[in-house]
Order: sequence, then structure tokens, then C-alpha cells
Amino acid sequence: VLEHGRARRTLKPVAEGYAKVEVSRGLREECARVLEELDARLRGGGGRSAVPVFAPGYFAHMQADCIWVAALAKLAADLWNQNNVSYESSPTTTVLEREVIATLAKALVGWSPEQCTGHLASCGSVANLEALWLAREKAAAATLAGKEGEWGRAFKELWSLVGGQGFKPGGWSSPAGGLVLASEDAHYSIEKAARILGLKLQRVEVDERRRMSTQKLKEALKAALEAGERPVCVVATLGTTGFCSFDPLHEVVELRSRLYQEAGCWFHIHADAAWGGPLALLAGSSILEADVEAALKAMAQADSITIDPHKLLYVPYPAAAVLYRDRRDPLLISTYTPYLFHSELHQKSLGASTVEGSRPGSVAAAVWAALRLMTSSREPLSKLPRGMLLDRYKPLLAHGLRNARRLYQMLKALSQQQPIKLVPDTPPQGNIVSFQLSLPSKDLAEVNLALYRLVNRSLLSPEQGVFLVSFNERLAAIRLVLANPYALKEP
Repeated sequence: VLEHGRARRTLKPVAEGYAKVEVSRGLREECARVLEELDARLRGGGGRSAVPVFAPGYFAHMQADCIWVAALAKLAADLWNQNNVSYESSPTTTVLEREVIATLAKALVGWSPEQCTGHLASCGSVANLEALWLAREKAAAATLAGKEGEWGRAFKELWSLVGGQGFKPGGWSSPAGGLVLASEDAHYSIEKAARILGLKLQRVEVDERRRMSTQKLKEALKAALEAGERPVCVVATLGTTGFCSFDPLHEVVELRSRLYQEAGCWFHIHADAAWGGPLALLAGSSILEADVEAALKAMAQADSITIDPHKLLYVPYPAAAVLYRDRRDPLLISTYTPYLFHSELHQKSLGASTVEGSRPGSVAAAVWAALRLMTSSREPLSKLPRGMLLDRYKPLLAHGLRNARRLYQMLKALSQQQPIKLVPDTPPQGNIVSFQLSLPSKDLAEVNLALYRLVNRSLLSPEQGVFLVSFNERLAAIRLVLANPYALKEP
């Protein structure tokens, strides 16, 4: 902050007689008073304090303490107030954003930065919306090329028609319609995105471990084809909100290949790995279940991926990312305006294909700082092999998985004497453990009310960290998120 102040003082006026703002002593004192008032309110002076996500016993939400270097980097970059909509308005932070995307793609997925692309977004919901938007446009592109059901060849033909330059604004708009399939436990942002885009969402049943059933997905896809519906996208969730379950993405990829051979059915595959994606850093270790590791490795075959650095990469909000396997794909959803994207500079910009018009450059700085710090090698991130990237995250992530398994075993033993039922009653796939109260009453409303009261009591002391999850109209449960790096000691 002090360096930024010195940098401002070195700037020369554009012309004589420029407006100069003098900060009076009274205004400085007023600024200090405002900050003191804010600090008091955050500490609880206004009744409730801010949630202490750094408390050792905090298990409540999918958030935790952030890496301080990332928070300070965000503050430092915020003072420059860069807008990553275009390279012209954010040359340095746009470069940082490109480095972030390349690092995430290589470290978590194994994609080559030369082949893939992506950008940061404010949240996973926006990233999911954009991925489904792209899926819809690709389906429409295949239709326009006259090769419905043969996406690969159709897209290549269409690409040659537009010369790799994307579609001109106002040239055409894809028709609404099409089918999106996602599990019963998929994030609610998928439903919102489908409604915004005019797509039909079909929920697919889950198995006993709350993973999308590949057999039920196959049946749903075949039924859709027989009914004349067009499957546009299948969403596989890697780390569901309620249970941190991992849909079998590797099986979804295989199913798409088989259906293409049998029926010419091809669809976009989107991996919503907002929560579980960073666990791919633990691949090759014994801490991951085989099916979970297989699903994470299959991200390399997905067409698009959502990752939330503001979750398990411990970056301050808001910091999400959407990644695309084929760097040409975003051209299908690009919109150009001459006052932002002109001359050769627009080739360096990322904003033409983003849902959000304005994107803070400080987010790119925060994520970059976190990735830089959490990589122990001092070599440039772009020069490091995949296995050396983000290595300092590995013990943090493994700690959460071990704590979840410890907690599961503790609750499992406790359920022999107490009215507790684990949901699902199998070892956790990730770092979330959920359980229900098995009360004598058969009235769901009465049982759920007891849970609400328990949760409300705990909210008076948020560091206890319990959080209610509602299962549609069924029995409610308590969810514990073991993402806190300070929570529980190692055994």
C-alpha cells in the first residue's frame, strides 16, 4: 500500500493547471473513523460478528481461512483498479490471469496451455452458466452445419466456414431448446443456467454413494433420443455440495463414445469441479479412492471444467475459473465491440467471451499469488512440469480427507449408542461428512424441526460449525465440511 502511494506521487500532471485534490487532516481522521467503525462491526459491535472461518472448530460452510499473501495481493492490485475485460485496460493483470489459467489447466487437468484456454469468473455459478451456453452454441453449430449427431466433423466444417474468427455480432442466434442431464445432487446453479438458456434439465438418479448412476444416465439419454430430444450437455459433478460425492466422469466419457458409435449421439461434457477439482493434486497417492481418482483424471476428457480457487485453493472471494479443452471453443460465444476489442490488442484480451463485462484484475493477482506461493520451486510456473506445480497444497488437502475419515469413524461408533445416521452410510469420498438424527417420531416435519433448533443454537456460536442441508422434502441432515486447515489435529 505504501509503495502504491509513492508510485502515485511520482506521476506527472498531464497539463498545467490540473485538478489537485488535497486531503485535509479532518478528512484523514474521518477515514480512520470509518475504518474503526467497520472493524468494530466485523468484530461483533453491531450484534453479530463476521463468521470466524479461521476458528479451529469451524466446519460450517464451503469456505475457510484464505492465504494471506493472496488477500494482500488482492488489496495491492485493487488500488490499481484494473478491469480484465480487455488487455488495454489491464495489461499486467490480464497476463497474470492467463498464467493462472495455464497453471490450473496443467496442474489439475494435465492440459497443454497451447491447446486449452479459459478465464476467471466471480463464482462457479457464472462458470457453469457459460459452459452450458457454449454447449448450446456448439449443438446449434452442428445443426447449422447439417451434421447433427456428428459433432466432431460438423464443428470442423463449420470452423472452416467462419475462418476461425468466430461469429459476427448479430449474425445468428442459436435456437432455444435441448436437453441437459445432471445428477439429483448437482449444484442448483445448473438448474438456474438451464432456465436462463432455455434448456430442459433432466435430473439423473444417484447410487447408494450419492454419485450419478451411469446406467440411469444411459437410459435417460436413449429415452431422449427415442423421443426426438437433442442431448446438449451432461454435467458431472466432482465434489457435490451435500456430500462431496464424485460422479463417475470416466464412465460418462466412455458412455459418450459408445453412444456416438451406436447412435451418432454426441454431447458436450462439463465437469463441475468447483469443489473437488483441486483434489486432483493428490492423484497417485493412497489418500484418494480409486473411483475418485479415475473421475478426477477424466477431467482431461471433459470439454469444459469449473474450478473455484476461492474454495479448496484458499483464495479470497470471488475467484472461480472456467477451463476449455479446445481454445477455439469460446469463439462461439464471443461478442466484440470496437471500443474494447480493436487492433491487435484484442487478441490478448479475455473479455470477449465472458458472461461478465467487468472483471476485477485484483482477482487474477490474488489467485496468481496463491499459486506462486504454494509452488515451492522458484522457477517460473510456465516452465515447471505438472508434478512440481502447487505442491504445497497437497498436505492441506490430504489433511482434510484424513479428518473426514476420522470424523466418519467417530460418528459411526457413536451411532451405536446415539440416534445418529450417517448419510450416505459409507466412508466419505472427499472432505464432507453428513448425518441425520434418528428420532423416535415418524413425522418428518417434527424431526426436521429438531434439527433446525439444533442448528439455530449452534449459530449463536458459529465456530461450532454445523450447517443444515435440506434433502428436498425428505429428512434433513447436518453437514460438516472438513476444509479448515486448522481443524482437528493429526492422529
